[in-house]
Amino acid sequence: MAELITFICKRTVVSTKPVQAGKTYPLSVLDRHMEENHLRMVLYYPSTGVPTKPGEITTKLRESLAVTLTNYPIITGRLQKNDEEQWMIKCNDAGLRMIEAKARGSLEEWLRNVDREKELMLVYWEEMYHKPYFWSTFYVQLTEFEDGGLAIGLSCTHLLADQTCATMFIKAWADTTVFSKMIHPPLFYPLPSQRPGNGKLNQTPYTALINHYKTSISKSIDIVDAKHTTVTLVFSDDMVRACIAMAQPIDGTDKSSPTPFEALSGLFWVCISKVKGMTNGLVDMSILIDMRKVLGLDKGFFGNCMVYNKVHLEGFQEDDLSQAASSIGEVVAKMDREGIIDLIEWLVCKDDRSRSLMNSCDLICASLEGVDPFSIIFEDVIVPIRVSCYVEPVSALGQVLILPAKPGDGRLTVAMKLRPSVQLSQIDISGHFGYFGGDKIFIKKLAIELTTFFYGWLLMRVRVRVRLEVYPKVGLLDRLRVGQRVGVLGRMVDMVESRWVLWLEGEGDNNAGWETDAIRAEGDQYELTPQVGHLMLQFTDVVALWLR
Repeated sequence: MAELITFICKRTVVSTKPVQAGKTYPLSVLDRHMEENHLRMVLYYPSTGVPTKPGEITTKLRESLAVTLTNYPIITGRLQKNDEEQWMIKCNDAGLRMIEAKARGSLEEWLRNVDREKELMLVYWEEMYHKPYFWSTFYVQLTEFEDGGLAIGLSCTHLLADQTCATMFIKAWADTTVFSKMIHPPLFYPLPSQRPGNGKLNQTPYTALINHYKTSISKSIDIVDAKHTTVTLVFSDDMVRACIAMAQPIDGTDKSSPTPFEALSGLFWVCISKVKGMTNGLVDMSILIDMRKVLGLDKGFFGNCMVYNKVHLEGFQEDDLSQAASSIGEVVAKMDREGIIDLIEWLVCKDDRSRSLMNSCDLICASLEGVDPFSIIFEDVIVPIRVSCYVEPVSALGQVLILPAKPGDGRLTVAMKLRPSVQLSQIDISGHFGYFGGDKIFIKKLAIELTTFFYGWLLMRVRVRVRLEVYPKVGLLDRLRVGQRVGVLGRMVDMVESRWVLWLEGEGDNNAGWETDAIRAEGDQYELTPQVGHLMLQFTDVVALWLR
């Protein structure tokens, strides 16, 4: 696979202006507890269509990166221990590492066959040296595709930045490239650790949050480089609203409606638990929330501000999505400013400088709704066509990241890393389900559980008088065509005993508007059974299905 990528060079990029001599940046307690993690992001950009010379794009981006780094001395500096043996950054203009590479073929061809192993070839990363003072904390890789397209990979230690910071840095780089100025420069200042004079007096500390950190810190670190199945899902606005409706308590009001994060994380908590064989209750889960708004921090604040918290749920009733979402919502509501400052103050007082891995045991569900990588534009009106985000290492039970989707594709993207003994797979839900790859039993089971929850949504979604035609065995994708275009409804894998059941609802003068004579059977036998107000199609040996 290495022949797909040719590495041209590895160089150091330094800022265009020297940093103030002797300047240092201390790291916060939230920074220090992310030391064992690192981030990777890959952004894919299509060709602009304008002919360029070899290396012209990378030269332009390298020059604008040097200008950007003048505002990010924390990135060009190096890690060093202070007198208390705690990490800090010493600003010394050492710069960041840039890797320049080229890839065979076109970007479109790459994306048709990309998997995790191939994708990580586009984002260079080195673990910390035994001498960290010589180790670059940030890496950038620029990969030009021979037949058009560009991939920008960023990797960094979580010790210095969370996903919001990483996105902010790339956005600043893009703005500098396009506008020759930084629209939102970074701000470096400590986290709030003391309440103002008008704060709550005699407040009871948020012990549940503190206890979660206390328990996680006390556990030994067990980092296992295990293979994970990567699943990416895109939810349209309609599907997000449908999920929120399903997660709504029976007697709930608009005020009690779950947020998109609460509804989606509840959905996957329930589905993943069922797939993993939980018959009584759900798997252990923690949520990860960005606390910038809660703490009243500026938009440009640079530093870790993601906080973990355990979600407890007792007496769970099977398939009760509203119960799961409500439990998540209750935990999120308790994570207010006072509670987070309680945690920060406790960490400051109890910090024993021991290594910790906050995401080592539970299923982690992270809200990255404030991260907007699709606003990162390096060329006029050229937006990323795909963005991938990795937060590693992944916990034993897995990881679910919820972040914005590409405009026009949907409202939210859910990126999951789970740990069954299967190969890399991908499910896309963009008003549809689907997958690419071989026999992925785990993914099939997960898709079944998701289909169960979205059955009602699928039933309501198609309200149009259509002409149906079945075309069996056309390569891997057998087609169910609709005479009138209604948009993508579903693309699914063969799951239950090689038999599918799809319900569609018609709308017209009456349900007799369905043109049942349009069904064609070729080879396999297809059964068309009129039902009261609906039609049911049953068929065999179909590996995929969609409407268009």
